[in-house]
Amino acid sequence: MGALQRLSELSTFDVTNLWPYLLVTRSLVELNAVFPMAPSQLAWLLHWIETGEPGSPGPLAYLRVIISIKLCGIASTDLRDGLQDLQKCLVDRGCSKSLDYLCFIVDRSDCHSLILNDYATFKALATFIDATCSPSGDVVFSLGFPTDDVGDIPLAHLLAYTRFGKVPSCGLPILNTLLTHHNLCMKPEEDWPEPPYDCPSIESYTQPAPPSAFHYVWTVTEDHVARPQNGPIDLSLMEELTLGGCGNGHADCIFCIECAEGFSPPADAIPPEPPELRALSPSGLEGVKALIVKHRMGLGVAKMVLTKGAHLESLVLMDMGAMDVLALLEGISSVQMPQRLKLDSLRAQDGEIQQQVAQLDSAYALIVNKKLQGVKELMAKGEVAIRLVARLKRHMPSLDMLTVCGSETEMRQALMAGDRGAINRLSLGFMSLTRNPARLIHEFIKAEDEREGITLGDWKDQLPSIKSILMHLDVPSAHIVDPGAFILGSIWSLLEIESITELIVVLPQHSHLDALKLAVERRFGPDQILDQMGGMVRAMTNRKYLVLTSNDIQAMRKAAFACSHSTACPSAQLHGYLPSLAALATEASTDILACDFAGRISAATPMTVIDPPYAPRCLKAPLLAAMERHGLAMEPMMRLHGDGPGIPSPSVIASAAQLMAVLRKTGKDITGIQPLYKATVHGFAYTDMLCRVGHATPLLFLVRANGDTHGFFIDTSLRPPPQIRTALGVIFMASGSSQPAFASSLMSTRVIAEAAAPNDRAVGPQLVVGRQGADWLCLWELAVGGLIGASCLARVGWAAWEGRVETMLADEVEVMQLQGA
Repeated sequence: MGALQRLSELSTFDVTNLWPYLLVTRSLVELNAVFPMAPSQLAWLLHWIETGEPGSPGPLAYLRVIISIKLCGIASTDLRDGLQDLQKCLVDRGCSKSLDYLCFIVDRSDCHSLILNDYATFKALATFIDATCSPSGDVVFSLGFPTDDVGDIPLAHLLAYTRFGKVPSCGLPILNTLLTHHNLCMKPEEDWPEPPYDCPSIESYTQPAPPSAFHYVWTVTEDHVARPQNGPIDLSLMEELTLGGCGNGHADCIFCIECAEGFSPPADAIPPEPPELRALSPSGLEGVKALIVKHRMGLGVAKMVLTKGAHLESLVLMDMGAMDVLALLEGISSVQMPQRLKLDSLRAQDGEIQQQVAQLDSAYALIVNKKLQGVKELMAKGEVAIRLVARLKRHMPSLDMLTVCGSETEMRQALMAGDRGAINRLSLGFMSLTRNPARLIHEFIKAEDEREGITLGDWKDQLPSIKSILMHLDVPSAHIVDPGAFILGSIWSLLEIESITELIVVLPQHSHLDALKLAVERRFGPDQILDQMGGMVRAMTNRKYLVLTSNDIQAMRKAAFACSHSTACPSAQLHGYLPSLAALATEASTDILACDFAGRISAATPMTVIDPPYAPRCLKAPLLAAMERHGLAMEPMMRLHGDGPGIPSPSVIASAAQLMAVLRKTGKDITGIQPLYKATVHGFAYTDMLCRVGHATPLLFLVRANGDTHGFFIDTSLRPPPQIRTALGVIFMASGSSQPAFASSLMSTRVIAEAAAPNDRAVGPQLVVGRQGADWLCLWELAVGGLIGASCLARVGWAAWEGRVETMLADEVEVMQLQGA
């Protein structure tokens, strides 16, 4: 065994398998662990070897190759101590300046914090190489565990070397090699000096492709603000560092400036300009294409970045005042001005936002006006940012895309300010994919009136010409409005803008698309635009979105008058619908809409709902008058069986769409609905209900509690006895304006109707439909003084709830008789 020259271990779990061989070898030339070992692990193995007799070659005097030592995934102190222990083990056993090949495994994700940010650890590494490697040898730093996302790279760690003390002569080549892994180099390769005569060759090995982007972060700390200079800098290392051009292809370089977590600088603090950044050459940041400044305290660093030759494609400014933004834009040359500008969550300074923004025209007009001519994409989020953008966009003749995130009112103000001009693309809200695929940043636009939807089309004459709109629409809860009607109304309003040739609507939930389809069917009928919607729907991560091309838009406008033959107006006037109606006389426009509504009701198939026409704000009042002239109401109409006219929902609890869903579920040919009882009108007592309902059959009960609807249909009456009977029935519930969910299909169910107790003092439910253990609904649970006059106590249980029972106070109860069944 003494002649053993090469020793390899293929297992990563039990490196102790090596040490019996190390104990006996005296001729070891190469040591190779296929899975890299940390310095402390290797030192533990080597310490088992006897150090040898004084004056004789040590047992490792012939060692020439070590493959490989891991310098990643280790605590900084453990790494430093391990390198020092390993150096002592090797040198004490005869391996002194004799290694011809030494390979270290490093990782981009922690090399900056483990080695480059710690002088003691870096010195220990340089000293180890100096003590064990031959001046003619090769030292390789190999990039291990490659990944496309290397995380945020703290630039302060990479520049910590500017404060290092004296290190061995190999220190500078080591530093340059490690910086190369992070896409930085101290000088262009052709300008590198010859390495010192006593220094081994230091090389970098990167087998995988570089990441698609390097994300550099400079963190402003309390020390930076309190002590701007923060200690001496090695002047010999100034203006030598260059970002990019280090063999990493064409990876994007993104520079982010933020405040340290938990650090809240004083309002009057001066943004620092860290001297470490002077290490960058005058053109050292030409590779930076995107600059993100997350706080006004980063403005000092931002100014230094711009002086280092950054040619930006994108600039993001956050959490600062409007005047801070303008001051930074002033310092950017026309050549450096990015094409994409994002202003996010700006804040008012001294509470005088209006005065600040007004200063743009006087203080910055000559500077900013010409510099912004190349901006093509502009994004604003928040009130202050949107107000500033409203002033800035007039100085951006090349503006192609505008993104606004805020309220509908703020969005409208931004569009209507300044000259009308033209915007090729408008995004209302946005979605941003982060480096974490599971995390999305999504901003939805909120309607000014949640019951009406987005109404941007009402101001179409004051808007710029817009070709394409991408709308991330925030859809209110079904407790507030029918989601489908809300979405369709918002779409109609945007289509008022005549210049639109493309409309994309992103919806928060898949269920919103189903609600939209129902609303489209109610508005156009089943044989109109609904069949085309399948081609408009696209998938986007976990959401659905709707794409309306120019042809789709024209089809919707044409289908809006599905019954135009029933009107006296020429059909040519109807095909243009929304934009051309504004050119007609108001009376003619409203008569067209009213007549078409009547025609759609007459042509509708039985047991369907027909929604009223959309009308812009300028036509709403005249349209209401026109509807009255034609004997119509501006609300959804139900077309029942028979030849009768369409009727609105007779319920204050259920909408026409909800009520029609219940009527369909009964399977009956219903020709009419007769309201019999309404608790807020006739009284909340059980006897009040019995007196109004009498022997009527079949019956529909509707109960409203906490904005939700519960109810049941029974194909029987409440009288005469027996009190317990079975009848065909169905129980249902609906949340807000959403479609009802049914406990089961129409089936035989138990009905218990108690006789009226004297003075309403009965205990227990007076009316029960269904049975416990399945699906059931109890009304008039008990008569308690003080409650019965204003509400009705009810309980409901569904089999799907697995025994859970919900008790509620109903603020309205309605009973209706279904006729013609």
